Amino acid sequence: MPGSKTPRIVSEVRTKKKIFLYPFMVGLYPVISLLVINATEITFTDSYRSIAVSFFLTGLAYLILFMLVRKPHKVALLATLVLILFFSYGHLHLFLEKNQPLV
Repeated sequence: MPGSKTPRIVSEVRTKKKIFLYPFMVGLYPVISLLVINATEITFTDSYRSIAVSFFLTGLAYLILFMLVRKPHKVALLATLVLILFFSYGHLHLFLEKNQPLV
């Protein structure tokens, strides 16, 4: 129809800021793991502080790495790597101590 205006479809590319949650899941894993292992001795409410500290330290690592890298997907991957290295240090230390040759 000549007199009616059709709505113009404007294609906008919206940049959505994404927060990747997997570093927080990796940071939460050791706390939940210890909670499950000791389920008969402690309750879930006893782990609130540990969960809060884990979230805080994961967020701090994410923030510091974000200031350096500025790409959210790379920051999330690096933060996950840092958390895995941090939480596996004790296991790695015991492994190396046990398998170290006598000097």
